[in-house]
Amino acid sequence: MVFLVFFYVYPMSVLIRVLLCATLLLPATVYGQDVILRVAVASSLMPAMEEIKGVFESRYDITLELIPGASGTLTNQIMHGAPYDLFICANEQYGQLLFQKGFLEEPPRALVKGSLILWSDQPISNWSTDNTDTFILHAKSSDVQTIAIAQPHLAPYGDAAEAFLIETGILDQIKPKLIYGNNVSITNQYIYTHGANIVITSLASKIKLESKVPEYWYSLESDSNLVHTICRIKTKNEQSVNFQSFLLDPGTNSIFKQYGYTLIVQ
Repeated sequence: MVFLVFFYVYPMSVLIRVLLCATLLLPATVYGQDVILRVAVASSLMPAMEEIKGVFESRYDITLELIPGASGTLTNQIMHGAPYDLFICANEQYGQLLFQKGFLEEPPRALVKGSLILWSDQPISNWSTDNTDTFILHAKSSDVQTIAIAQPHLAPYGDAAEAFLIETGILDQIKPKLIYGNNVSITNQYIYTHGANIVITSLASKIKLESKVPEYWYSLESDSNLVHTICRIKTKNEQSVNFQSFLLDPGTNSIFKQYGYTLIVQ
């Protein structure tokens, strides 16, 4: 109101008045307040996403707030109103569930595919690509007291690890040895602390942890379908479209490749 009075006390051209009025009505973000995107991220994807966050924020005046957790936990939070703009999920099922229930702007977009890896606190003899028999003998041995995986009903990598144990036919035999983390990040604490003899986790975890915990990593052949997806949640934050495009960009794909993910052709 003060500005409007000022316009009439001191004559100005109509054009200048209109421009100044328009300036007063601009959103606060123009005056330096950051645009914030809240992105829920499956814990297994956090190492790659933290690097991507740095690249994205260096190019755009947008702050990414990454909220890690198990995909199942984050899905439940979204269905109960958690204020996230995007969800980077570690499998297709949770994203499809959110879309079917009307929480997403569009169907989930496939991003990358992940893989399992095994960490052991001791070398495993005669390990090869066809590792089933070797793994069974080692997992059943008295040298192995504990085997850690993520919670199957919360984390896709836990579900994939359990599926691998079923494929090998030893799940029932080693169940007393199993211990669980609520997500991949928590499960990986057993690697840091040597709190388990075996940990079945994500390949991306090896890329992050191998320099700190060099012994002993083994690839696993598994049929698990760990397709990671982008879920654009129904919000009023238009920047979610731009960040989704950034994630699908070939330059960003190269970061995912560095963390052991397989790219999915769009």
